[in-house]
Amino acid sequence: LKNVSSVLYKCVARLARNRRLQLLTGTPTSKPTDAYAYIKLKSPGIYRTLGHFESLHIAEKDFFGSVKEWRNLDQVRTNLAISTVKRTKEELFGYDLKPLFPDGEYELSPQHMKLYTQLVEEQLLMLPNDQKIDATTSTRLFHAMQQIVVNWDYFSGVPENRSAAFDVIDQIVEETNCLEVGSSKLIIWTWYTRTTQAVLNYLNDGRLVAVGAYSGANSNKSFEMFQDDPSIRVLVASPASAGAGLNPQAVCSEMLWLETPTTPLLVTQGNGRVDRQGQTKTPRIVFATAKGTIQEYLKTRLIANDDLVATVEDKKSLRLALLGG
Repeated sequence: LKNVSSVLYKCVARLARNRRLQLLTGTPTSKPTDAYAYIKLKSPGIYRTLGHFESLHIAEKDFFGSVKEWRNLDQVRTNLAISTVKRTKEELFGYDLKPLFPDGEYELSPQHMKLYTQLVEEQLLMLPNDQKIDATTSTRLFHAMQQIVVNWDYFSGVPENRSAAFDVIDQIVEETNCLEVGSSKLIIWTWYTRTTQAVLNYLNDGRLVAVGAYSGANSNKSFEMFQDDPSIRVLVASPASAGAGLNPQAVCSEMLWLETPTTPLLVTQGNGRVDRQGQTKTPRIVFATAKGTIQEYLKTRLIANDDLVATVEDKKSLRLALLGG
C-alpha cells in the first residue's frame, strides 16, 4: 500500500475518493515517499501529486535520478501526523524490555582479506571503460562483495578455507548456549541463499539442529519446527522470507545478523521477531560486521537510511542502539 504505483494503492485510492478511510498498520515506512502514500490517502488535499510532493521535499538528485538529499522533512512528519494516532508497543502492551546490541565487529584472516581485495578489484575491472557506477551497478557490486565475506571457501575454490564469520557463529552459540534445550533458541539472518545453505550445513554437521527459511525452502515447515520442536535450536533465515508473521518470542530472544541489509524496514521487522509482546527475556541482537569490507559501509548506510525514516516518523533510530549516539 506504500507503493503509489502498485495496483493495490491505485484501487484503494479510487475507493477513497468519496469515502473517509481509516488505515491501520504496524509496518514502518522505509523512505519519505512511503509517507506521501499514506498522506495522500488520508489527507488528499495536502499534496496534489507525487510530483508536487517531490518538488517540495527533494533538494537534489544525482546523475541517475536517485535522491541525494531531502528537505523540509519536518513538514512531512507534521503532515503524516494529521488525523493520525500513533501508539508504541510499550504504550499498548506495557512492554519494557530494551534489546541489547553487543559489538559484532570481527576481522577476516589475512589470506581471506587478500582474496577479498583481489576479487573486489576484479569486479571493478569488469566495468566497461569509463562507465559510471550507477545505482544498478553499485547494487550488483555490493551483493558480489558481501557474499565473499562469509563464503571464502566458494570464492577461493578451497573447501578447507573457513571464513572468520563461522568463528562468530561459534562464539554466539557458546555465549547463548542455544543448542541446549531450556536455553533461548537463535535466529541467524542471512542475505544470500549460498550463505544460508553454508550455515545450515555447518550447524547440522552430525545432527539436525537448524532449519532454514529462504527462497526455495519450505519456510512454513521450518517456522513450525523452530517454534514447536525442542530439538531444533536455530533458524537460519532471509529477512525477506521470515522478517514478518513469525512469533518465536516464547522460545527465542537471541539473534545474529550475519549479513547486512540496508533497508531499515527489513531490519525493524527482523528485530521485531524477538523484540515484541510476550517476550520475557531481554532480547540480544548482534550485527556481525567484518572490518575493512563492504559490511562496514552497508551498516553505515543502513543507519543513515534509518535516520531518514526516523526524521519522518519521529521514532528512535538504530543509530542510538548500534552506535550509542
